[in-house]
Amino acid sequence: MIELPLEYRVMDAPHAHGGLVVNVSEKGLLIHSIKDMPVGLKLNVAVLFPKGYELSHFDVSAEIIWKDYHLTEDWEGYVYGLRFTQILREDRWKLKELLNGPIGSDKVSPHPRGESQLSNRGFTLIEVLIGLIILAIGLLAIAGMQISSTRGNFSSKNLTQANYVAQDGLESLEALDFSSANLQQGSHGDGSTSISGVVFNRSYTVVDNSGRKTITYTVTWSDGTAHNISFSTIRSQ
Repeated sequence: MIELPLEYRVMDAPHAHGGLVVNVSEKGLLIHSIKDMPVGLKLNVAVLFPKGYELSHFDVSAEIIWKDYHLTEDWEGYVYGLRFTQILREDRWKLKELLNGPIGSDKVSPHPRGESQLSNRGFTLIEVLIGLIILAIGLLAIAGMQISSTRGNFSSKNLTQANYVAQDGLESLEALDFSSANLQQGSHGDGSTSISGVVFNRSYTVVDNSGRKTITYTVTWSDGTAHNISFSTIRSQ
């Protein structure tokens, strides 16, 4: 199973939402999202994926063809099956890169013309030991890079999750009546949610300025280091 961040929005809707791609094919996507959406809904989707040392993405239009409620020990939300309805040629090429790795790379002949042949002599013990030392140094360097890359991917994934948890929470507050008790002046707790073993704590503050309310929604979490992310909006009466 793969785990790639995505951003999606309902056709012609102003707000974007976050989610996670857990499977992908040339025909569609399998995604996780905490937002409840009906079958048949059409979405514009952007999928992010690593390409070498850079971050690439492809954009598609898709339709929800099935959904299922998903509940595990560390995550609660919905699983959606999306079918592509439109994808540009450039984005289809990027999709193939994701599925198959780099495309069109030139294959090098194992025995190029004019290549000198290796000597038939054997290796001495000193040469073997030097080769083993160089190999060990290279393997240690690769292991260190892999650890750093894994930590970076884990932190990036948690930031993506926190981003769409905060956006969904803020949108829920924007949908409330202006005089709702949940939008009274002060600080409010909004519970917590667990995604992939990481607990995201939600809270928000409301500042009432004579008919205008500033709402700041904050999500905090820890993956060995404490993190937080906040979004703000202003409501008018």
